[in-house]
Amino acid sequence: MRMKKEREQQINKITIAKGAKQLILLGTFLSFFAILWYSAPLGIFPDSGSYIAMQNGREPLYPMFLAFFRRVFHEGDTLEWLAASGQLDSEKGWHFLNKWPALHVTTFLQSLLAGYGCYRLFASVRKVFHTKLFLSILVGLGTLIPYVLTPLASASGMMLNKAVLTEGLAFPFYYLFIAALIRGVFADQAAERDGQDGKPFLWKKARAYALALFYALLLVLTRNQMLVALGLWCLCMLWEIICRKTWRCRLYTAAILAATVVCFFGVRSAVNEIYNRNVHAGYRGTDTGSYNLLTTAIYLADPDDIMKIEDVRLQALFQKMYNEADTRKLTSAYAGSGLLTRAYHYEDCYDAIGLEIQQPILFGDAADRGVSDDDALNEVVREANAMVHALAPVLLGRYIENYVCTCVSGFTRSIAASGTMLGFAALVFYVAAIVFTVLRLKKDRKDPRAWFMVFALAAIVVNVCATSLMIMCLSRYMIYNIALFYIAGAVLVLGKNGKEFGNSV
Repeated sequence: MRMKKEREQQINKITIAKGAKQLILLGTFLSFFAILWYSAPLGIFPDSGSYIAMQNGREPLYPMFLAFFRRVFHEGDTLEWLAASGQLDSEKGWHFLNKWPALHVTTFLQSLLAGYGCYRLFASVRKVFHTKLFLSILVGLGTLIPYVLTPLASASGMMLNKAVLTEGLAFPFYYLFIAALIRGVFADQAAERDGQDGKPFLWKKARAYALALFYALLLVLTRNQMLVALGLWCLCMLWEIICRKTWRCRLYTAAILAATVVCFFGVRSAVNEIYNRNVHAGYRGTDTGSYNLLTTAIYLADPDDIMKIEDVRLQALFQKMYNEADTRKLTSAYAGSGLLTRAYHYEDCYDAIGLEIQQPILFGDAADRGVSDDDALNEVVREANAMVHALAPVLLGRYIENYVCTCVSGFTRSIAASGTMLGFAALVFYVAAIVFTVLRLKKDRKDPRAWFMVFALAAIVVNVCATSLMIMCLSRYMIYNIALFYIAGAVLVLGKNGKEFGNSV
């Protein structure tokens, strides 16, 4: 009895020590981001105004996040007016921004959420792979890479946690998503390597996948681009189907996957509908994919292609947009040679075409024809869809070439900054990662370190290939997986294999 009591006391002491260590680690991450928040200026960028003004066509979560604190501090009308009128970055705008607390509070919460996201990713990797002190330090530092690299390497000097952009929420949510997905994907391997029955792990696995799906939903409601998170989640679920030992388990898992995807899009549509109905009277939401593709079509088109548009009015609109883009050398005819060179030219031209040419011309034409502001976006998207469909057959080959160039840029920026030399460096890193992974798998087909790198590479491939379909691969779209890649690389090279791997998933 005495020995049992002493053992319980010892277990309690260990539990308290572990809890204290976790609190210290969490406090360290939170303190780091609090210091970043305090030392950096408020990040106002060209897109910030559209979120503050709750512009239609924007995803609902971030505008509502900003609006909540504007209402709390009674800043709504003035701040929205400044944002809608394009005066947010003016001297008058900055006077109010510096004086009023709402945006400072929201960015402080973004910073705390960033710290928590880094902590959860660090804790998940450390728990799953049982990293020792030196590797744990590398993993912890690895989680900070995008937050440190972006202000140093980007032209805007953007501090992600203090930017009034969706990245303020999307990066922490993505870290939480990846952390949950890691716990789900590697639970079986942990159970098997422990020599334990897998049943006790099923609930933890299911809970981890459900949590990952919840974060994927938050990501999609923050940025449509983050549908890539659902794609990665589905890829992991397909892997689960392949790994099931019986056809009954496979069919059961497949049915759960299909039902979950249907529910996911149903919830997303319902939230968007409720948001638009209450915030944008008369606007019911629209898929702006064709509008983005039209920007690419203007960039890729030749003068002869314009005759493929049979509608005379739309043909004249496209001709006007193309002529202005060509005059300003914003078309692919001026792209030069080399995959990265062409990709960077496309990126430089994309926003100029979309914001300075396409938007004024199409929305100006809609206004001239008496289309209301609430219906203007739907009308413009309808016209863009018609133009894209008419031009698609002749532009398909050029689109594929441009897509390949964009993907190359995306793969480079997923693990490095822009530039031809860094492109070669990224290639070396990818080759090294693949070679190390193959060697590990040759030695042990179930080596968790190798499969962790496969997981990281899959996340990069999904993000790059999906994003490149619709838009250019800017660094702020690509670096969601930069920390994951280097953390997986550190675990691949320095991590240990063996039964100790899965003791406490």
